[in-house]
Amino acid sequence: MEKSGGCLCGNVRYHVTTEPFGVVICCCRFCQKATGSDYMVEPLFEPDDFRVTRGQTARYEHISEGSGHPLTVNFCRDCGTRLFHQVHRFDGCIGVFAGTFDNPSWYQRTPDTVDMIFTDTAPNGAVIPEGYKTYPAHCIADDGSENDPTIYDRSRVIGPHKM
Repeated sequence: MEKSGGCLCGNVRYHVTTEPFGVVICCCRFCQKATGSDYMVEPLFEPDDFRVTRGQTARYEHISEGSGHPLTVNFCRDCGTRLFHQVHRFDGCIGVFAGTFDNPSWYQRTPDTVDMIFTDTAPNGAVIPEGYKTYPAHCIADDGSENDPTIYDRSRVIGPHKM
């Protein structure tokens, strides 16, 4: 199995060789700013299952406000498309910006495969679907243990937040 993706201008291409081991829908401020949207959809891969096949990415090093750990954002130096990031907190885990796949719907996004994180910073009007594991911050605690999820029995709309 091989699924491919790349940037807007086509100078950088990548492929993965397996299904993602998980999918994160993240509503943190970093992901909002990185995508220009309410959240990021991020399928997760082991480094050995991901490879850049054409071109070379530029990199931006960032310290997560949520965990204090570094991550490396990889993007096309020509068109600026953000493609993937390496999350150093999780042994080099590769998080792909889902919209950069040639077919961004090729993998499953179900309550069994998705964690929705940082719902405390989700913008007004964001919808939390029923049955999905949600977390007000990260799903993994600083000590590496898993936080307990909240699972709603019906969809929920966020907001309004008090400023």
